[in-house]
Amino acid sequence: MGNALRIDSREPELITSRDNPTIRFARNLQRRRFRDRERAILLEGVRTIQTAIHHGARLRTLLIDARQIEALPAGQLQQLAGAANRVLRVSGEAFDTVADTEHPQACVAIADMPQATLPAHPTMLLVLDAVRDPGNLGTLIRSAAATGTDGVVLLPGCADPYNPKAIRSSVGLVYALPVVRVASPGALREHGGEQQLEIILAAADGAHLWDQVDWTRPFALALGGEAAGATMDMRTYADLTVSLPMAPGIESLNVAAAGAALLYEAVRQRRARDIQNARTYAENV
Repeated sequence: MGNALRIDSREPELITSRDNPTIRFARNLQRRRFRDRERAILLEGVRTIQTAIHHGARLRTLLIDARQIEALPAGQLQQLAGAANRVLRVSGEAFDTVADTEHPQACVAIADMPQATLPAHPTMLLVLDAVRDPGNLGTLIRSAAATGTDGVVLLPGCADPYNPKAIRSSVGLVYALPVVRVASPGALREHGGEQQLEIILAAADGAHLWDQVDWTRPFALALGGEAAGATMDMRTYADLTVSLPMAPGIESLNVAAAGAALLYEAVRQRRARDIQNARTYAENV
C-alpha cells in the first residue's frame, strides 16, 4: 500500500463482506430510528470528517475505501486515522453498501451523535419550521455556523439534522453549534434569560424589509418550510415579519438562500454597531 497507513505498525484490517457486523451497523445508520437508538451518525467524505473532528466529533470507526486509498495524501490519511478508535479498510463492494452517494468519497466515519444544548443567554438563534428537505436544512446549519449563530432550533416537521444528506450539506458543521428539537414555538420564550428574544418570521408578505429590522437586539429568526411556509402556530408567536425584496415576477427565494441573506444582514448590523462602539470608546478615552 503506497500510503503505508499503519496502526500500531500494522495495516488496518481489510473487510470484504457486506454482511460484516460493522458494515451492517454503518448501513443501518441510514435510518433515523437506528441513529437515535445508537446515538451515532455517518460522516461521509474527507472534508466533512475533518470539519467534524475540528469541532469535537468523536469517531468510533473510520472506514476507508480500499479502491481509493492510494489517492489520499498520506498525512491526511494518518490525521483521520489518528482521530478514530478503529480503522478498517473496506472492499469496494462492501463500501458501496454504506455510502449514501452514487460516487462515494474515499472515507466514511461512524461518529457519536452531537450532544446539543442551547446556551443560557443566546442573542441570535435560527428557528426552522417544517423545513423538510435535508439538503436545505444542512445548508442552513452551515450558514448559521458561518455567521456565529448561537444555535439552530427545529420545530416539528423538519428533516432530521443527522440525515446523511443534511450532514453532507452542512459539511460536518452540525458539530459546530447546538442543533435542538423543540415541541412548539412557545418553547422559544424559555430562552434568552432576562433578554427576551424577539421572534422574527421571514415571509414573502413580511411587513418589514430585511434592512428595516433592528438585528442588533437578541432575536430568533424563523423560517418556514419550502412549500407552505411557516405554520399558523409559528405565525401566532412571531413578534414581527420580515421579507427580502424581489425583482418583478419573482415570488421568493429558496429557504436556504433566504436564511443566509437574513443572517448576514444581522452580522452586518452587529459589526457596524461594534465598530461604532469602538470608535466612541476611543474618542472618550
